[in-house]
Formats: sequence, C-alpha cells, structure tokens
Amino acid sequence: FGYSNGLYHSFGDRLKLWLIVFRDPAYLIDSWHEKGWVNKICKLERSFQLCCDYNGRNIPWFAIKYADEYIGASRLEKAILTIYYWYMGVFFNYNNLSELQKDKTIIVVFEKYIKDPNKYIDTICNILNTERSSDFDKIMQRLSLPRDSCSSSNSFSFKDFLEKYEKEISNKYIKIIKKLDKDYKEFVNNLVIND
Repeated sequence: FGYSNGLYHSFGDRLKLWLIVFRDPAYLIDSWHEKGWVNKICKLERSFQLCCDYNGRNIPWFAIKYADEYIGASRLEKAILTIYYWYMGVFFNYNNLSELQKDKTIIVVFEKYIKDPNKYIDTICNILNTERSSDFDKIMQRLSLPRDSCSSSNSFSFKDFLEKYEKEISNKYIKIIKKLDKDYKEFVNNLVIND
C-alpha cells in the first residue's frame, strides 16, 4: 500500500477489506538495521523481492525512486530511507482514497492493537459481516492479548532511536527520522478506528 493502491483498481467494489499493519517506525528501522535486512534484499533468494539493475548495481524495486541516495547510504541509512519512503507512500495513498475506499481500509497500529484488539476485531467482523470463531478467546489468550504494552524487546521509541544512533547518522538523516516520527504520530492520531 505504500507504493500502490492496486487492490482498489483490481477488485473495485468486490474488495471488502484491506488491512494494513503499522509498527512504530523507529522500531522498524532499528529492527531492519539490527537484522541486516537491507543488505539481504537482492542477495538472498528467500527474500522474495524484485530487484532492479540500476547503473550496474542490484537494488530493491522499491528503492528505484531514490536509487542514488540508497546506493550511497550506510546500512542504517538504507533502513531509514526504506521505512521513511514506505510510510510517506502510505500516508499519501491513504489520504487520496475516496471515502468509500477508506471505509474498506483498516490500518492496524500494532502498539494500539495489543492493548485493545477487540476494537479492531469488532470493526473487521462488522465490515465483513461475520462473527468471531468459537475458539477466538483461546487464540487471544495464547497470544497474551490484550496486554498492557509491548515487551521490552518489541518496544523501541523515537527517543530510544536517537539515543542509540544519533552519533552514527548525519543531520540529514536525523531530520528525516524526525519528520517521519512527527508525520506518523499525526497520521495515527487522526485514524478513526483509534478514537
């Protein structure tokens, strides 16, 4: 969805629901960096990513619009660029949907979902005109849902990010991550399902 809203064009009125899952961008950037995902894409066959030849360099398809910057970036900077451009695309695409399309789109904010999954599940069931399965409560219990917060290994704030990486990235990338954090919070706070 960050690069295309093709399901709306492909399925039209037959599309019942599009779920998009969000995580805090600082967490995603840290995770992508720590796990080295940006260096695995286009190298591991199991990454299942389309890649493009750009001036003799193999880069992920999604980085083609910022290819020169991507090629010259460090691993951490590539993670920042990847998450930044994906979220900017999501914000743009969502804000340009018709009201009918927005009614068929649910953005599940992970950090909010774990605290109040029922709000999301009820909305999904309502849109799809269905009910929870008989073993739903068992599944939720097995997943420890709802819970008060993310575990410490799954929680990483913008402040945590800056404390960990500020000395490793230039002011340019600090500005990018600050803009992403601001835009993300504004976007999430304006989502109807989160009221």
